[in-house]
Amino acid sequence: MSQAERACYIDCAIEELIGLRQINERSKSGECMVNAEGTDNVREKYERELRELRQDLGCTPERLMASEGLLQALRERASHQNRDGSLSYCVAELRKIGSELSDEEEKEALLVALGFENKHQGGNLTARRESYQAELASEKRWAHVRTLQHREDRAIKTLALLLADDPLRGVQVLPGPHIVRDFRDVDHHPDLQTLTWSSIYHISASGVIYRQDIRRTVRALTPDARPLVFDAHQYLAESRRGVLEFHADYGCRVVAHQEADSGAVVETFEIYKQLRPEDAPYSLGYHVLVNSDKPSEPIVRWKPDPPFSLSAEFTLIFHPQLTPVRAWWFATRNSEAAQIEPKENEGRHLELLDDGCYVHRLFDGEQLEPNLHRGIAWVWPVRVYTDSI
Repeated sequence: MSQAERACYIDCAIEELIGLRQINERSKSGECMVNAEGTDNVREKYERELRELRQDLGCTPERLMASEGLLQALRERASHQNRDGSLSYCVAELRKIGSELSDEEEKEALLVALGFENKHQGGNLTARRESYQAELASEKRWAHVRTLQHREDRAIKTLALLLADDPLRGVQVLPGPHIVRDFRDVDHHPDLQTLTWSSIYHISASGVIYRQDIRRTVRALTPDARPLVFDAHQYLAESRRGVLEFHADYGCRVVAHQEADSGAVVETFEIYKQLRPEDAPYSLGYHVLVNSDKPSEPIVRWKPDPPFSLSAEFTLIFHPQLTPVRAWWFATRNSEAAQIEPKENEGRHLELLDDGCYVHRLFDGEQLEPNLHRGIAWVWPVRVYTDSI
């Protein structure tokens, strides 16, 4: 597969995942409820409607019809995915979003409360909770009704937050041949600006980037900045589910995980503070584990969010049994140019330290514009390619 084909493939894979389409004319004209009312008001409206929706029979098509805010948000998602936006589709979509919440206890409690679990049906919320409590007791996971309500409320807040900051709205995934980071359309300024970004790539003796540690600092661009950070990844050597695992390290928690059959992943993190523009930069960290035995493509890169970033740092740690032949840094608009080895007199080759096990590049000293990919590329020993055939 050529590099151009790889770039095209990853575009299709992520599009499959998040149903990326052009925003409809109604949203562009400013009629979108989120743009008109403001995110905080919309989020609160979603929370109220979700709390009401869990009562009585739960989320049925008839009851969802009365939840005007939720129904509009779900129909907008349907429009972005070229779906019909019927009531049955919207119910199924709400269930799908709820099932993608990362906290298992909160997710279970919410799905039961909304009536999405067939084994815990009932004509009212109390009956569903009691059925769920009996199951928990049989598994020695006892939970008081107030504990269940607390879990439901937490899940409702997360779900409302995700709907209010829907990644289907105005998003473009930035493609790449190995691991793709940080997606946002350059015409859509995110609420949180990434000021600094750094990543350490751990590479095995077989050429697999088996772990990536990511650290970033963010600041708020607006007074009501939404506390969500998104990250999109794809490991092209494997086209299957279960290749990538995200884990929060500090300053954030995983609130949603979306994955395509191709292995493309969109992860949503929530930071622990509602930032304002006058606040100091906020630091968060997380890591990605790669469950694969396939050697990676010899390139890593990152493209800053708009409006700009201040620094991007790349650290590659190779196994002593497999080190690169040569490595260089790049700042280009496309992945094809990045993988073309520069001439020696260009001064872009990097020193291979620690017998080739350590390669590093820091991009700073200027505002890093969002229209350039920056990163490191290298040449594998020939045996990497022959062994993988």
